[in-house]
Order: sequence, then structure tokens, then C-alpha cells
Amino acid sequence: MQTLEVKSKLQHILAEEFAILEDVVLKQTPNADLHRKAYAYFEQNGFPTKKNEEWKYMSLSKMLNKEYAFPRPSDKLSLTEEEFADYPLHCIEAYNIVMENGRWNKELSSKDLPKGLHVKLLSETSGEVSKYIYKTVPHDTNAFTALNSAFSTNPVVISLEKNTVLDKP
Repeated sequence: MQTLEVKSKLQHILAEEFAILEDVVLKQTPNADLHRKAYAYFEQNGFPTKKNEEWKYMSLSKMLNKEYAFPRPSDKLSLTEEEFADYPLHCIEAYNIVMENGRWNKELSSKDLPKGLHVKLLSETSGEVSKYIYKTVPHDTNAFTALNSAFSTNPVVISLEKNTVLDKP
């Protein structure tokens, strides 16, 4: 029963954060209606429980019991190279795309990208990409994709030119 109370608290926090997002960011976002539809799906369905077939063996109670802080658009990225070096994935021979509190940290991401691999923010791409980006992942089938679609206003877009072959992940 305690999980339901915590879940309600988290859902209340998410509602407050989405209201802030609507007031501050969505007014300037061309796909604002898609963000609203995604949040409405989450608001109606909430987080999955063990009653949902796909989640019957997975408890979300630990995740729902944590404290969450939402970054503000005015917050500066603060992860340093030294701190990033402490993360286990830092050592893997790969092209790194570093996300910090849901925002792309371009400074800590790989700069030596091969020809044909492009990493940009949605706001840096053509309007054509913007039309399709939120339609590729259905926002009305899962609470987590709904939340990602609702709160992700300037996602990272990774594209490969035709016939591009990467030498590492």
C-alpha cells in the first residue's frame, strides 16, 4: 500500500513538472501537442504494476521510492571530465554520447566521429526531422515512452548516411 502513496507523490511531482514545462518550454515547441498527448497517456495509465502482464515479475517500488530532482533549462551542465572518467563505460572503445540530466553534454561526448555519423540536437536539424522524431516511438503504449515523449523537448538525433559502416559502437 505504501507504494501507491509514493507513486501518487511521484505522479504529483511529474504533474507539477509538466505544468512548468508547458508554461516555459512547450509554447515555443512545434510538437507541443504530441508532448501533451504523451503526458495525457501517462496521466491516465500511470506506472505499470504487477497486474500488467509485461511487468508481473518486476517491481518498480524501489524506483518509485527514490527522490527525483528535475533540471531547469537554465541549469548549467556540471559533469567534469574527471567525474566522467569514473564511470565504467568511459573505458569502452566506443563513440560516446554523454547525457547529463537528460541533456546532451557535447563537451564530454566523442568529437572524432567518422564521416557519415552525425549527432545533433533536434533544434539543429531540419524541420523535416522534427516532423518524424516523435512519431517513431509510440507514446501511447508504455508509461516510460510516454514520459520520455512528454518531457523530451530537444532530444539528440543520431543519423547515419547511407552505406556508412562504423568501426565501433
